[in-house]
Amino acid sequence: MRNVKLHLVILSAFLLSACSVFTPKKATNEELILGSWNCSQEIKNLDVGGFMKFEIVDVYMDDGTVSSSGSIKLRLNSNVPVVDYSKSAKGTWSITNDKITYVTNEEKVVNISHPELDKVFNLQEELKGNEPLTTNITTLNNSQMILNEEAGGDNGIYKCTR
Repeated sequence: MRNVKLHLVILSAFLLSACSVFTPKKATNEELILGSWNCSQEIKNLDVGGFMKFEIVDVYMDDGTVSSSGSIKLRLNSNVPVVDYSKSAKGTWSITNDKITYVTNEEKVVNISHPELDKVFNLQEELKGNEPLTTNITTLNNSQMILNEEAGGDNGIYKCTR
């Protein structure tokens, strides 16, 4: 009987130590972000009836590069039509704590619905690359990423799923 108790104690100790050895490591933000994300953001300026909507696919690589492609819909105010753009970009990313910093090295925005309006407002010229953009990571897991560029409101929220 004494041997049986001793064997049970040894077996229990082994199982407890085995569980701690095989506990999966929690993935870091740098690991979770890797891969392809389907992202969207809507920025509204309700005072003048304007908005900007992004539908973008972002692909994060483990070498710190990111590529993006998708569409933008823009209406500056209620007196002008909605303008559709295609967008592609390449750059770098880095994460420190719960903040991600992007630097866009190459960006192309093409007005595909009303090119005549580029004489009045050219979105390509408005988007400046090579300047770091840092934003807060509010959620990042295997299926969802939410970035918040502003302290409050929904305008700065960039939502991604996969």
